[in-house]
Amino acid sequence: MQKRLQKEQEKWPKAKCKECGNEFKVSPFVGEYHWASNGFCSSVCQDTAKAKAEEKERLEYCLNHATEILERRNFPKRFLAWDEKMIRPNLQKTLAGLNQKGFYLHGKTGSGKTCMAIVFAKNITQQGGRIYFANVPELLFEIKGTFDRETKVFNDYGLICRWAEKPMLILDDLGAEKVTEYVRQSLYTLINKRYLENLPTFFTSNLSLDEIAARLDDRISSRIFEMCGAPIDLGSEDLRLKRRAK
Repeated sequence: MQKRLQKEQEKWPKAKCKECGNEFKVSPFVGEYHWASNGFCSSVCQDTAKAKAEEKERLEYCLNHATEILERRNFPKRFLAWDEKMIRPNLQKTLAGLNQKGFYLHGKTGSGKTCMAIVFAKNITQQGGRIYFANVPELLFEIKGTFDRETKVFNDYGLICRWAEKPMLILDDLGAEKVTEYVRQSLYTLINKRYLENLPTFFTSNLSLDEIAARLDDRISSRIFEMCGAPIDLGSEDLRLKRRAK
């Protein structure tokens, strides 16, 4: 019986796996949806090829629909039409050199911090990266909104964890919030979780890291420095006022 089966198998047509390139024999008894009928030597190869095709489709979508993706993630609409060509020539080099593992942009009001961060996010999205945006004062209002008046406690930990787990995150306008001990602790918890998990985090602020240490907590500024490296100072020129003057 075994010899007969072996002789039958010798007659089966040969095929080359579309994924790994290995040669295999195709049984005439498999159905049309079987991996062998689809040109694969195993279900693993078929699943691998499917995953690659889906990832290719996702990357193509990201490349062509980055603005839509960021809009769904609540990025500010004002800056979504911008790209690197619209950044001032003297800042384009800074944009090109931004670290994908983390950066700290600071400068006075109107110096282009948020705009540059969002153009950076669009470039990351076009490459298939998953990046999110939170304005820090607004996020803290949302966190404070978890306060339960009946139990007199904050149900904020789950919300903080959701933001702490984002694969890439821009925290915009750090230091603009009204500072209380609760604010300090919330920001420390969020930033520390991302620090411990080594998640790429990008900050914009009107304040230097020394000013963040004095205003918030030196534990926060220390972690930001280790996450982002040397701060990038965009200066004190208000580009909004300059554009209006023209």
